[in-house]
Amino acid sequence: MYRSLIIFLGGICALIPLLAQGQGTLVLIGGNSEIQGGWSDIPYQWAINQSENRKVAIITYERETPWLQEYFLSLGAVDVQHFRIFSSEIANLEWMYDSLMSYDVLFFSGENQHEYLEAFQDSRVEEAIKDKFGAGGVICGSSAGMSILGNVIFTEDKGPLSPRDVLADVNHPSITLKEGLVDLYDGFLFDNHFTEKGRGGRLVGFLAHWALNQQDQIAGIGVDDKTAFCIDSYGIGRVFGTGAVTVYLSDLIPSEFDLIDTKAVVDSVRVIQLLENDSFDMVSWEAHSSAPRLIPPQIEETGQYTLLMSGSDPLSENNELLDALVYEEGKAEDEIVIVTSPENSAAGAVQAVLLTKNVPAVHLLTSTKENRDKEEIKELIEGARKFLFVGNDFDSLFAFIRAYGSNGDLLMNRIREKGMIIAFMGDDSRLAGKRFVQNYQEVWASYDGILDFQDGLGLLQTTIVMPNTHLNQDYVENTTSAVPYCMVKDSLAYGLWLGQHSYAKYYPKEGISYLQGFGQMPLMLLKNPGTNCHIAPSYGGAARNIAGFKHMYLSLIDSAAMPIGHPRQIVTADVPVIRGDWLSVYPNPVKDQMNIFLYGRQNGTFDFQLIDGQGKIHLTHKQVIGPTTQTIQIPIPNLAQGVYVLQVRTQEEGIVHSIQIIR
Repeated sequence: MYRSLIIFLGGICALIPLLAQGQGTLVLIGGNSEIQGGWSDIPYQWAINQSENRKVAIITYERETPWLQEYFLSLGAVDVQHFRIFSSEIANLEWMYDSLMSYDVLFFSGENQHEYLEAFQDSRVEEAIKDKFGAGGVICGSSAGMSILGNVIFTEDKGPLSPRDVLADVNHPSITLKEGLVDLYDGFLFDNHFTEKGRGGRLVGFLAHWALNQQDQIAGIGVDDKTAFCIDSYGIGRVFGTGAVTVYLSDLIPSEFDLIDTKAVVDSVRVIQLLENDSFDMVSWEAHSSAPRLIPPQIEETGQYTLLMSGSDPLSENNELLDALVYEEGKAEDEIVIVTSPENSAAGAVQAVLLTKNVPAVHLLTSTKENRDKEEIKELIEGARKFLFVGNDFDSLFAFIRAYGSNGDLLMNRIREKGMIIAFMGDDSRLAGKRFVQNYQEVWASYDGILDFQDGLGLLQTTIVMPNTHLNQDYVENTTSAVPYCMVKDSLAYGLWLGQHSYAKYYPKEGISYLQGFGQMPLMLLKNPGTNCHIAPSYGGAARNIAGFKHMYLSLIDSAAMPIGHPRQIVTADVPVIRGDWLSVYPNPVKDQMNIFLYGRQNGTFDFQLIDGQGKIHLTHKQVIGPTTQTIQIPIPNLAQGVYVLQVRTQEEGIVHSIQIIR
């Protein structure tokens, strides 16, 4: 679907996406009400200023818009008219085409995209949109009025569709995608109210559906409420408003999306999240931001224990996790210690279920002050290999484990030991990460900028974990925005979203840390290899808890495990690591072989050269790296002791990475 131009530069051919049509401008508005003197003034005035005659046609399917007409006039429009087009008969009137073509700004209000499509498909209104854009006009759309302007459209003719429906079944019968009305920017699907309705999983599922069924790849742009993405005649889009514009770019060939049962999986989709004044080139796919670059201080997981983390709380949705804890990890005869808060009924119910699975003993360890020094609790903790966290009140739990020299302190150290097995049910899964969100179930917390982040147990040392991701529409904005916001704010390498009826497994195997998913939905893992990033600006009140970043990578993970680190690099003291932005080399000093671990996604043919202080090249190694390449082993010659530089080159860019190596 991508239309491209092949350009030869010094013998190198580059594939450049083309604008599909003329030199018009496009304004994509994520939804919510316009506010006089507020967020909407700048982008709406920008739209008017791009036009020659400053005349605005407001197009709706049903409702009248007298306030919006007055609003455009207050921003400098000289004429604003409302056109109500609720049938294909009206949309096909020659008079309607002529009238719309006399305006330079066509504004499609937010209503129902299915109704718009029914009325506008193959009509004179559709021709007016194309012709006006081709003549340099301004095409605007808000909410559903924005979504109909994509080259591929979710028609919604079978009703709305939740992210969890798409994640659970990438060929769900209600996924109705079709080529759209117009071809303003080829290969893009637009989605509205993006963070507010937690539509990230839905959008990447749409990309996968299209790739798997059409053998073609498309990109996605999601625009938040009270946010506008203004794309000028050169294809440069700029963000205005309180939220973000999120861009999903699948750089992969369509077959890189795969299907496991009914779930789509993919190694990496590039994610760009833009805040006010950030910009994105629709032609070159480059993001521009003045934000500083941030590289997480730790960029891989190194724990030598097994973690099981479920995405939902009900006992009925955790049977697979409990079976895995009993039968698949360790030994079936291992006793289990349930860590819980006092007077929690959920823990007792879980204990009863575990006993039906023939576990020889299931103990309840409550985080009370009395249990801090009891000898029998100490013996219980010291003798157990399997722990299960259920129904914990975080205040009492952390008061228990942070009491120095107590049984809580012993528990904190014990669960970090090599070979331990620790499981978390539902809400408690947050505890496994470096940080967690205390109040994610508080309505409007993210929007009001009051998400409360606390230190977790840190078993995942550079990850935030979010269960109940798509459970409740009242706080789905919190669960969606909190993960990248925390990754940026606290400099973390990974963010993990967990869905209902599903669980994640983290485990070490043969010197590599893996993440694996099970259940009805794939895991959603956001990876930060180091990126320019910042957080949302304030609009008079508190800033929303939304982050902007130049590039991260989103993976959908199921039973095919994904490497996310090397436990032996940090835990084993005699095998230290040399780290760079997107690779690490171990051991240090190197001996007869360099082991290289890659972060994020790299594609192409790379030349590795080992150079001494006088510039002499001692080693050259060529390696093809694909999206699933995680480790490389390079034998090295017999070198004198000293410091060398490992340079990584590509034919197109020259040196793309340098790192010092000790021999």
